[in-house]
Amino acid sequence: DLEDWSTFLPNLVKLELHSCRGWQHLPSLRKLPNLKSLRVSNLSDLEYIENTSSKAIINGGVSASDLAASFPSLQELKLKYLYKLKGWWRDDDDIIDCDINEGQQHLLTSF
Repeated sequence: DLEDWSTFLPNLVKLELHSCRGWQHLPSLRKLPNLKSLRVSNLSDLEYIENTSSKAIINGGVSASDLAASFPSLQELKLKYLYKLKGWWRDDDDIIDCDINEGQQHLLTSF
């Protein structure tokens, strides 16, 4: 299964994904704590980086420590020619009406 591949490569430091067709989201990358470089290009169907909903994140379906530790070693991130990319994770509704309180501000950190 594509989602389980990262468990076999926990020490991976560089990952390049190029011209993978039919992928609407990437396989889970959270289990790659040593990943230093991630390059993604020409994935014609890619809509989201993670197969996680923003509601699940906001409502606690994904722990803050998991999110904060998603890419602890990442130094380089290149995203190119991803014309259908809508966001990092999918929205369950067209508009999510929520207040971002102090406890959720860490979710907005960027690279």
